[in-house]
Amino acid sequence: KLSGFHTHFKAFCDLHRRVAAFEYPVAFLSVQLELWVFKGLFGLKKELLAEFQETYVVSLTVRIDTNYTVLYIHGPGILRTFAVLLLIVSLACNLRIKRNRARAWARGLQSPVWWASRYFI
Repeated sequence: KLSGFHTHFKAFCDLHRRVAAFEYPVAFLSVQLELWVFKGLFGLKKELLAEFQETYVVSLTVRIDTNYTVLYIHGPGILRTFAVLLLIVSLACNLRIKRNRARAWARGLQSPVWWASRYFI
């Protein structure tokens, strides 16, 4: 029987072989499942916590076409879900920041020169 380390290492190597087939590897993200995230996903099953507290790798690849961009997320299923949630939250935060800056600029409260500051974030 393989240990937890060998199982994860094998999954990591398989992931690299699959990702090599894509043209545009963008990044490899380390995703750490913290305790509050684990409780939200799995309840209070403590026997699973030790396995999921290790660092896993999720690969993001991008295919750029003339009319659209496709983002592929490779990795274990639960981590793909977690990565998608992070992308949605970051996009929502980015849109909120742009909306607040546009409102402030329209009211004359903020100049585009100051947009590097985190005042309205």
